[in-house]
Amino acid sequence: MKSWNTFGERIARAVPDGALAGYCARIARLIRLDHPAARALRVFWHHPKAWRYNVQMVRAFILNEMARGHFQRAAFRTRTGVEAPLAVMISPTNRCNLQCKGCYASAGTGGGELSFDEVDGVVRQAKAMGVHFFVISGGEPFMWPGLLDLLEKHRDAIFLIYTNGTCITASVAKRLARIANNGPALSLEGGREQTDARRGAGVFDRIEEAFARLREARALYGFSATVSSANFNAIAADAFRRQQIDRGCAFGWLFHYVPVGRDAQTDWMLTPAQRIELFHLAQRWRTQDAIAIIDFWNDGPLVGGCIAGGRRYLHVNANGDVEPCAFVRFATHNIRTSSLEDALLSPFFSGMRAQQKAHENLLVPCFLIDHTAELAGLVNDTGAHSTDGWSAGVLCRCGDDLAARAEKYRAVAEPVWRALPPEALGAYKHWVPEI
Repeated sequence: MKSWNTFGERIARAVPDGALAGYCARIARLIRLDHPAARALRVFWHHPKAWRYNVQMVRAFILNEMARGHFQRAAFRTRTGVEAPLAVMISPTNRCNLQCKGCYASAGTGGGELSFDEVDGVVRQAKAMGVHFFVISGGEPFMWPGLLDLLEKHRDAIFLIYTNGTCITASVAKRLARIANNGPALSLEGGREQTDARRGAGVFDRIEEAFARLREARALYGFSATVSSANFNAIAADAFRRQQIDRGCAFGWLFHYVPVGRDAQTDWMLTPAQRIELFHLAQRWRTQDAIAIIDFWNDGPLVGGCIAGGRRYLHVNANGDVEPCAFVRFATHNIRTSSLEDALLSPFFSGMRAQQKAHENLLVPCFLIDHTAELAGLVNDTGAHSTDGWSAGVLCRCGDDLAARAEKYRAVAEPVWRALPPEALGAYKHWVPEI
Protein backbone atom coordinates (compact mmCIF):
# COMPACT_ATOMS: atom_id res chain seq x y z
CA MET A 1 0.00 0.00 0.00
CA LYS A 2 2.87 2.36 0.74
CA SER A 3 4.13 2.04 -2.84
CA TRP A 4 0.73 3.19 -4.14
CA ASN A 5 0.46 6.07 -1.66
CA THR A 6 3.74 7.50 -2.96
CA PHE A 7 3.01 6.60 -6.58
CA GLY A 8 1.58 10.00 -7.50
CA GLU A 9 4.60 11.84 -6.11
CA ARG A 10 6.95 9.56 -8.03
CA ILE A 11 5.04 10.18 -11.26
CA ALA A 12 5.13 13.95 -10.67
CA ARG A 13 8.90 13.84 -10.06
CA ALA A 14 9.46 11.78 -13.21
CA VAL A 15 7.78 14.36 -15.46
CA PRO A 16 9.84 17.37 -16.59
CA ASP A 17 9.07 20.78 -15.15
CA GLY A 18 6.20 22.68 -16.65
CA ALA A 19 2.46 22.50 -16.92
CA LEU A 20 2.43 18.72 -17.33
CA ALA A 21 4.32 18.30 -14.07
CA GLY A 22 1.76 20.54 -12.36
CA TYR A 23 -1.06 18.38 -13.67
CA CYS A 24 0.67 15.22 -12.41
CA ALA A 25 1.01 16.89 -9.02
CA ARG A 26 -2.78 17.33 -8.97
CA ILE A 27 -3.16 13.64 -9.75
CA ALA A 28 -0.87 12.90 -6.81
CA ARG A 29 -3.15 14.98 -4.58
CA LEU A 30 -6.20 12.96 -5.64
CA ILE A 31 -4.35 9.76 -4.72
CA ARG A 32 -3.52 11.17 -1.28
CA LEU A 33 -7.19 12.18 -0.80
CA ASP A 34 -8.32 8.66 -1.82
CA HIS A 35 -10.80 10.04 -4.34
CA PRO A 36 -13.10 7.27 -5.71
CA ALA A 37 -11.47 7.40 -9.16
CA ALA A 38 -7.99 7.22 -7.61
CA ARG A 39 -9.23 4.36 -5.44
CA ALA A 40 -10.19 2.46 -8.60
CA LEU A 41 -6.70 2.99 -10.02
CA ARG A 42 -5.27 1.66 -6.77
CA VAL A 43 -7.36 -1.51 -7.14
CA PHE A 44 -6.03 -1.98 -10.68
CA TRP A 45 -2.46 -1.34 -9.53
CA HIS A 46 -2.49 -4.00 -6.82
CA HIS A 47 -4.65 -6.53 -8.64
CA PRO A 48 -2.79 -9.79 -9.47
CA LYS A 49 -2.08 -9.65 -13.21
CA ALA A 50 0.77 -9.47 -15.71
CA TRP A 51 3.26 -6.69 -14.84
CA ARG A 52 2.76 -5.12 -18.28
CA TYR A 53 -0.59 -3.70 -17.18
CA ASN A 54 0.99 -1.37 -14.62
CA VAL A 55 3.38 -0.09 -17.29
CA GLN A 56 0.43 0.58 -19.57
CA MET A 57 -1.55 2.22 -16.74
CA VAL A 58 1.21 4.76 -16.31
CA ARG A 59 1.88 5.27 -20.00
CA ALA A 60 -1.56 5.16 -21.62
CA PHE A 61 -3.93 6.23 -18.87
CA ILE A 62 -2.12 8.47 -16.43
CA LEU A 63 0.33 10.18 -18.80
CA ASN A 64 -1.56 10.07 -22.12
CA GLU A 65 -5.25 10.19 -21.15
CA MET A 66 -5.09 12.19 -17.91
CA ALA A 67 -2.01 14.37 -18.28
CA ARG A 68 -0.99 14.98 -21.91
CA GLY A 69 -4.58 14.48 -23.00
CA HIS A 70 -5.62 17.29 -20.66
CA PHE A 71 -3.58 19.80 -22.65
CA GLN A 72 -4.68 18.39 -26.01
CA ARG A 73 -8.30 18.73 -24.91
CA ALA A 74 -7.63 22.26 -23.69
CA ALA A 75 -6.21 23.14 -27.12
CA PHE A 76 -9.28 21.63 -28.76
CA ARG A 77 -11.52 23.70 -26.48
CA THR A 78 -9.60 26.87 -27.35
CA ARG A 79 -9.92 26.17 -31.08
CA THR A 80 -13.55 25.04 -31.21
CA GLY A 81 -15.19 26.46 -28.10
CA VAL A 82 -16.39 23.02 -26.91
CA GLU A 83 -14.95 20.35 -24.65
CA ALA A 84 -13.47 17.21 -26.17
CA PRO A 85 -14.78 14.02 -24.56
CA LEU A 86 -12.74 11.92 -22.15
CA ALA A 87 -13.82 8.68 -23.81
CA VAL A 88 -15.12 7.44 -27.15
CA MET A 89 -17.22 4.29 -27.41
CA ILE A 90 -17.18 2.33 -30.68
CA SER A 91 -19.37 -0.62 -31.71
CA PRO A 92 -17.48 -1.98 -34.74
CA THR A 93 -20.02 -4.70 -35.50
CA ASN A 94 -23.65 -5.48 -34.81
CA ARG A 95 -23.07 -9.20 -35.33
CA CYS A 96 -23.52 -11.40 -32.27
CA ASN A 97 -23.69 -15.12 -31.63
CA LEU A 98 -26.37 -14.65 -28.94
CA GLN A 99 -29.95 -13.35 -29.03
CA CYS A 100 -30.36 -11.83 -25.57
CA LYS A 101 -33.83 -10.70 -24.57
CA GLY A 102 -34.12 -6.92 -24.55
CA CYS A 103 -30.67 -6.33 -26.13
CA TYR A 104 -30.13 -2.55 -26.19
CA ALA A 105 -28.09 -2.88 -29.41
CA SER A 106 -30.62 -5.18 -31.11
CA ALA A 107 -27.58 -7.28 -32.07
CA GLY A 108 -27.83 -10.48 -34.05
CA THR A 109 -26.65 -12.30 -37.14
CA GLY A 110 -27.03 -9.28 -39.43
CA GLY A 111 -26.67 -5.53 -39.12
CA GLY A 112 -23.91 -3.08 -39.78
CA GLU A 113 -20.17 -3.40 -39.51
CA LEU A 114 -17.30 -0.95 -39.76
CA SER A 115 -14.07 -1.68 -41.58
CA PHE A 116 -10.74 -1.69 -39.78
CA ASP A 117 -9.76 1.57 -41.48
CA GLU A 118 -13.01 3.22 -40.36
CA VAL A 119 -12.53 2.23 -36.72
CA ASP A 120 -8.84 3.12 -36.86
CA GLY A 121 -9.81 6.51 -38.29
CA VAL A 122 -12.19 7.17 -35.38
CA VAL A 123 -9.45 6.26 -32.88
CA ARG A 124 -6.95 8.54 -34.61
CA GLN A 125 -9.42 11.45 -34.71
CA ALA A 126 -10.16 11.01 -31.02
CA LYS A 127 -6.48 10.79 -30.06
CA ALA A 128 -5.84 14.05 -31.90
CA MET A 129 -8.41 15.66 -29.56
CA GLY A 130 -6.67 14.21 -26.50
CA VAL A 131 -8.76 11.05 -26.01
CA HIS A 132 -6.81 7.90 -25.10
CA PHE A 133 -9.62 5.93 -23.44
CA PHE A 134 -11.86 3.85 -25.69
CA VAL A 135 -14.82 1.57 -25.01
CA ILE A 136 -15.51 -1.23 -27.48
CA SER A 137 -18.94 -2.83 -27.61
CA GLY A 138 -21.22 -4.36 -30.21
CA GLY A 139 -22.74 -6.73 -31.16
CA GLU A 140 -20.06 -9.05 -29.90
CA PRO A 141 -16.73 -7.23 -30.36
CA PHE A 142 -14.66 -10.43 -30.48
CA MET A 143 -16.58 -11.38 -33.63
CA TRP A 144 -15.09 -8.31 -35.35
CA PRO A 145 -11.89 -9.62 -36.97
CA GLY A 146 -9.80 -6.49 -36.45
CA LEU A 147 -10.20 -6.13 -32.67
CA LEU A 148 -6.89 -7.52 -31.43
CA ASP A 149 -4.95 -5.83 -34.23
CA LEU A 150 -6.57 -2.51 -33.24
CA LEU A 151 -5.42 -2.96 -29.62
CA GLU A 152 -1.96 -3.85 -30.83
CA LYS A 153 -1.72 -0.81 -33.11
CA HIS A 154 -2.82 1.67 -30.44
CA ARG A 155 -0.67 0.60 -27.50
CA ASP A 156 -0.67 4.21 -26.27
CA ALA A 157 -4.40 3.99 -25.45
CA ILE A 158 -6.62 2.04 -23.04
CA PHE A 159 -9.54 -0.12 -24.22
CA LEU A 160 -12.51 -1.34 -22.15
CA ILE A 161 -14.28 -4.16 -24.02
CA TYR A 162 -17.88 -5.21 -23.29
CA THR A 163 -18.25 -8.84 -24.33
CA ASN A 164 -20.50 -11.84 -23.77
CA GLY A 165 -17.30 -13.82 -23.20
CA THR A 166 -18.13 -16.77 -25.43
CA CYS A 167 -15.45 -15.96 -28.02
CA ILE A 168 -12.55 -15.64 -25.56
CA THR A 169 -10.39 -18.66 -26.27
CA ALA A 170 -7.13 -19.45 -24.46
CA SER A 171 -5.12 -17.88 -27.29
CA VAL A 172 -7.26 -14.72 -27.24
CA ALA A 173 -6.83 -14.42 -23.46
CA LYS A 174 -3.05 -14.78 -23.78
CA ARG A 175 -2.86 -12.13 -26.49
CA LEU A 176 -4.99 -9.72 -24.45
CA ALA A 177 -2.59 -10.14 -21.53
CA ARG A 178 0.44 -9.66 -23.77
CA ILE A 179 -0.91 -6.41 -25.27
CA ALA A 180 -1.98 -5.31 -21.75
CA ASN A 181 -3.82 -2.11 -22.72
CA ASN A 182 -7.29 -3.60 -22.33
CA GLY A 183 -9.87 -4.87 -19.89
CA PRO A 184 -12.69 -7.13 -21.08
CA ALA A 185 -15.92 -6.87 -19.08
CA LEU A 186 -17.88 -10.12 -19.32
CA SER A 187 -21.68 -9.81 -19.20
CA LEU A 188 -23.64 -11.54 -16.47
CA GLU A 189 -27.28 -11.34 -15.39
CA GLY A 190 -26.71 -12.77 -11.92
CA GLY A 191 -26.19 -16.50 -11.43
CA ARG A 192 -26.69 -19.40 -13.83
CA GLU A 193 -30.50 -19.20 -13.69
CA GLN A 194 -30.72 -15.47 -14.50
CA THR A 195 -27.92 -15.49 -17.09
CA ASP A 196 -29.20 -18.48 -19.07
CA ALA A 197 -32.77 -17.17 -18.90
CA ARG A 198 -31.78 -14.00 -20.76
CA ARG A 199 -28.76 -15.13 -22.80
CA GLY A 200 -29.52 -18.76 -23.63
CA ALA A 201 -29.03 -22.22 -22.15
CA GLY A 202 -25.41 -23.03 -21.33
CA VAL A 203 -24.11 -19.47 -21.71
CA PHE A 204 -23.31 -19.12 -18.01
CA ASP A 205 -20.91 -22.08 -18.13
CA ARG A 206 -19.20 -20.65 -21.23
CA ILE A 207 -18.69 -17.36 -19.39
CA GLU A 208 -17.19 -19.24 -16.45
CA GLU A 209 -14.72 -20.87 -18.85
CA ALA A 210 -13.77 -17.45 -20.26
CA PHE A 211 -13.13 -16.09 -16.76
CA ALA A 212 -10.86 -19.07 -16.06
CA ARG A 213 -8.88 -18.50 -19.29
CA LEU A 214 -8.39 -14.81 -18.52
CA ARG A 215 -7.25 -15.59 -15.02
CA GLU A 216 -4.83 -18.25 -16.25
CA ALA A 217 -3.38 -15.71 -18.72
CA ARG A 218 -3.00 -13.14 -15.89
CA ALA A 219 -5.16 -10.65 -17.79
CA LEU A 220 -6.98 -7.69 -16.25
CA TYR A 221 -10.74 -8.22 -16.53
CA GLY A 222 -14.09 -7.59 -14.90
CA PHE A 223 -17.82 -8.10 -15.23
CA SER A 224 -20.78 -6.16 -16.57
CA ALA A 225 -24.32 -6.65 -15.29
CA THR A 226 -27.60 -5.23 -16.58
CA VAL A 227 -29.73 -4.79 -13.46
CA SER A 228 -33.47 -5.11 -13.97
CA SER A 229 -36.51 -5.63 -11.79
CA ALA A 230 -36.25 -9.34 -12.70
CA ASN A 231 -32.69 -9.95 -11.48
CA PHE A 232 -32.24 -7.19 -8.90
CA ASN A 233 -32.30 -9.50 -5.89
CA ALA A 234 -29.75 -11.86 -7.46
CA ILE A 235 -27.27 -9.08 -8.18
CA ALA A 236 -27.84 -7.29 -4.86
CA ALA A 237 -27.11 -10.51 -2.96
CA ASP A 238 -23.83 -10.79 -1.10
CA ALA A 239 -23.17 -14.09 -2.87
CA PHE A 240 -23.01 -12.34 -6.27
CA ARG A 241 -20.49 -9.83 -4.96
CA ARG A 242 -18.29 -12.55 -3.49
CA GLN A 243 -18.49 -14.61 -6.67
CA GLN A 244 -17.04 -11.79 -8.78
CA ILE A 245 -14.13 -11.36 -6.38
CA ASP A 246 -13.49 -15.11 -6.36
CA ARG A 247 -13.44 -15.06 -10.17
CA GLY A 248 -10.62 -12.51 -10.03
CA CYS A 249 -12.56 -9.53 -11.36
CA ALA A 250 -10.74 -6.22 -10.91
CA PHE A 251 -13.79 -4.13 -11.82
CA GLY A 252 -17.52 -4.34 -12.42
CA TRP A 253 -20.01 -2.20 -14.33
CA LEU A 254 -23.65 -1.96 -13.25
CA PHE A 255 -26.11 -0.86 -15.93
CA HIS A 256 -29.78 -0.22 -15.22
CA TYR A 257 -32.07 -1.86 -17.73
CA VAL A 258 -33.59 0.82 -19.98
CA PRO A 259 -36.19 0.30 -22.73
CA VAL A 260 -33.99 0.45 -25.81
CA GLY A 261 -33.67 -1.87 -28.79
CA ARG A 262 -35.22 -5.27 -29.33
CA ASP A 263 -38.19 -6.21 -27.08
CA ALA A 264 -37.99 -2.86 -25.23
CA GLN A 265 -40.39 -2.75 -22.29
CA THR A 266 -40.69 -0.62 -19.17
CA ASP A 267 -41.72 -3.54 -16.94
CA TRP A 268 -38.07 -4.60 -16.64
CA MET A 269 -36.96 -1.20 -15.35
CA LEU A 270 -35.85 -0.81 -11.74
CA THR A 271 -38.35 0.64 -9.29
CA PRO A 272 -37.38 3.93 -7.60
CA ALA A 273 -36.58 2.04 -4.38
CA GLN A 274 -34.38 -0.48 -6.23
CA ARG A 275 -32.53 2.29 -8.03
CA ILE A 276 -31.66 4.03 -4.74
CA GLU A 277 -30.78 0.73 -3.06
CA LEU A 278 -28.36 0.02 -5.91
CA PHE A 279 -26.77 3.43 -5.34
CA HIS A 280 -26.05 2.55 -1.71
CA LEU A 281 -24.96 -0.97 -2.66
CA ALA A 282 -22.27 0.33 -5.01
CA GLN A 283 -20.91 2.61 -2.27
CA ARG A 284 -20.63 -0.34 0.12
CA TRP A 285 -18.89 -2.52 -2.45
CA ARG A 286 -16.26 0.16 -3.04
CA THR A 287 -15.37 0.42 0.63
CA GLN A 288 -15.54 -3.30 1.45
CA ASP A 289 -13.69 -5.01 -1.37
CA ALA A 290 -10.70 -4.80 -3.68
CA ILE A 291 -12.90 -4.36 -6.74
CA ALA A 292 -13.70 -1.15 -8.62
CA ILE A 293 -17.47 -0.78 -9.07
CA ILE A 294 -19.03 1.71 -11.49
CA ASP A 295 -22.78 2.34 -11.60
CA PHE A 296 -23.40 4.00 -14.98
CA TRP A 297 -26.55 5.83 -13.82
CA ASN A 298 -26.15 6.29 -10.06
CA ASP A 299 -22.59 7.60 -10.24
CA GLY A 300 -23.84 10.92 -11.59
CA PRO A 301 -22.46 12.82 -8.56
CA LEU A 302 -18.94 11.55 -9.38
CA VAL A 303 -19.00 12.68 -13.01
CA GLY A 304 -21.13 15.83 -12.91
CA GLY A 305 -24.34 14.19 -14.15
CA CYS A 306 -25.06 12.96 -17.67
CA ILE A 307 -21.86 12.50 -19.70
CA ALA A 308 -23.56 12.04 -23.10
CA GLY A 309 -23.52 14.30 -26.14
CA GLY A 310 -19.76 14.53 -26.14
CA ARG A 311 -19.67 16.23 -22.74
CA ARG A 312 -17.50 13.36 -21.57
CA TYR A 313 -18.26 10.59 -24.08
CA LEU A 314 -20.05 9.67 -27.31
CA HIS A 315 -20.83 6.50 -29.25
CA VAL A 316 -20.09 5.49 -32.84
CA ASN A 317 -22.36 2.60 -33.82
CA ALA A 318 -21.76 -0.22 -36.31
CA ASN A 319 -23.26 1.83 -39.15
CA GLY A 320 -21.01 4.81 -38.41
CA ASP A 321 -23.69 6.98 -36.78
CA VAL A 322 -22.34 9.27 -34.07
CA GLU A 323 -24.76 8.97 -31.16
CA PRO A 324 -24.70 10.99 -27.92
CA CYS A 325 -24.89 7.77 -25.89
CA ALA A 326 -25.07 4.03 -26.55
CA PHE A 327 -28.60 4.11 -25.08
CA VAL A 328 -29.76 7.23 -26.94
CA ARG A 329 -30.04 5.82 -30.45
CA PHE A 330 -30.39 9.02 -32.46
CA ALA A 331 -27.90 10.87 -34.66
CA THR A 332 -27.46 13.68 -37.16
CA HIS A 333 -23.91 12.81 -38.29
CA ASN A 334 -22.06 9.75 -39.57
CA ILE A 335 -18.30 9.12 -39.65
CA ARG A 336 -18.55 8.09 -43.30
CA THR A 337 -19.62 11.60 -44.30
CA SER A 338 -18.35 13.82 -41.47
CA SER A 339 -15.90 13.97 -38.57
CA LEU A 340 -16.22 13.51 -34.83
CA GLU A 341 -15.64 17.24 -34.51
CA ASP A 342 -18.60 17.93 -36.78
CA ALA A 343 -20.81 15.80 -34.53
CA LEU A 344 -19.54 17.49 -31.37
CA LEU A 345 -20.34 20.92 -32.83
CA SER A 346 -23.76 19.87 -34.13
CA PRO A 347 -26.98 21.46 -32.76
CA PHE A 348 -28.03 18.00 -31.48
CA PHE A 349 -24.95 17.48 -29.31
CA SER A 350 -24.65 21.17 -28.38
CA GLY A 351 -28.29 21.29 -27.32
CA MET A 352 -27.88 18.23 -25.13
CA ARG A 353 -24.82 19.68 -23.40
CA ALA A 354 -26.66 22.96 -22.80
CA GLN A 355 -29.62 21.20 -21.17
CA GLN A 356 -27.36 19.07 -18.97
CA LYS A 357 -26.33 22.23 -17.11
CA ALA A 358 -29.91 22.72 -15.88
CA HIS A 359 -30.09 19.29 -14.20
CA GLU A 360 -29.30 20.07 -10.57
CA ASN A 361 -29.93 16.64 -9.05
CA LEU A 362 -27.09 14.48 -10.36
CA LEU A 363 -28.86 11.30 -9.21
CA VAL A 364 -31.43 12.08 -11.91
CA PRO A 365 -29.12 12.46 -14.92
CA CYS A 366 -30.46 10.44 -17.85
CA PHE A 367 -32.13 11.99 -20.91
CA LEU A 368 -33.76 8.69 -21.81
CA ILE A 369 -35.41 7.70 -18.53
CA ASP A 370 -35.25 10.86 -16.37
CA HIS A 371 -35.73 13.68 -18.91
CA THR A 372 -37.60 11.95 -21.73
CA ALA A 373 -39.55 15.02 -22.87
CA GLU A 374 -36.32 17.01 -23.21
CA LEU A 375 -34.81 14.26 -25.37
CA ALA A 376 -37.93 14.12 -27.56
CA GLY A 377 -37.77 17.91 -27.97
CA LEU A 378 -34.09 17.80 -28.96
CA VAL A 379 -34.72 15.06 -31.50
CA ASN A 380 -37.60 16.99 -33.01
CA ASP A 381 -35.84 20.38 -33.05
CA THR A 382 -32.59 19.13 -34.61
CA GLY A 383 -33.99 16.57 -37.03
CA ALA A 384 -32.07 13.70 -35.43
CA HIS A 385 -33.06 10.31 -36.84
CA SER A 386 -33.49 6.99 -35.07
CA THR A 387 -30.43 4.84 -35.76
CA ASP A 388 -31.89 1.48 -34.73
CA GLY A 389 -35.43 1.59 -36.11
CA TRP A 390 -36.94 1.27 -32.64
CA SER A 391 -36.00 4.29 -30.55
CA ALA A 392 -38.42 6.78 -32.10
CA GLY A 393 -41.25 4.34 -31.46
CA VAL A 394 -40.10 3.79 -27.89
CA LEU A 395 -40.24 7.53 -27.17
CA CYS A 396 -43.81 7.68 -28.54
CA ARG A 397 -45.04 4.40 -27.07
CA CYS A 398 -43.34 4.60 -23.67
CA GLY A 399 -42.99 8.38 -23.23
CA ASP A 400 -45.88 8.81 -20.79
CA ASP A 401 -44.88 5.74 -18.77
CA LEU A 402 -41.24 6.91 -18.60
CA ALA A 403 -42.34 10.38 -17.48
CA ALA A 404 -44.52 8.92 -14.71
CA ARG A 405 -41.72 6.64 -13.54
CA ALA A 406 -39.25 9.54 -13.59
CA GLU A 407 -41.56 11.64 -11.42
CA LYS A 408 -41.85 8.86 -8.84
CA TYR A 409 -38.09 8.31 -8.86
CA ARG A 410 -37.37 12.03 -8.51
CA ALA A 411 -39.47 12.15 -5.33
CA VAL A 412 -37.37 9.34 -3.84
CA ALA A 413 -34.02 10.59 -5.14
CA GLU A 414 -34.34 14.23 -4.08
CA PRO A 415 -33.93 13.70 -0.30
CA VAL A 416 -31.04 11.28 -0.94
CA TRP A 417 -29.35 13.84 -3.17
CA ARG A 418 -29.74 16.64 -0.63
CA ALA A 419 -28.40 14.41 2.16
CA LEU A 420 -25.16 13.60 0.33
CA PRO A 421 -22.12 15.08 2.11
CA PRO A 422 -20.38 18.10 0.54
CA GLU A 423 -17.37 16.01 -0.45
CA ALA A 424 -19.66 13.79 -2.56
CA LEU A 425 -21.36 16.75 -4.20
CA GLY A 426 -18.02 18.37 -5.01
CA ALA A 427 -16.19 15.22 -6.06
CA TYR A 428 -16.37 15.96 -9.75
CA LYS A 429 -14.93 19.46 -9.38
CA HIS A 430 -11.94 18.03 -7.52
CA TRP A 431 -11.44 15.21 -10.01
CA VAL A 432 -11.29 17.14 -13.30
CA PRO A 433 -9.15 20.27 -12.96
CA GLU A 434 -10.11 21.52 -16.44
CA ILE A 435 -13.74 22.09 -15.47
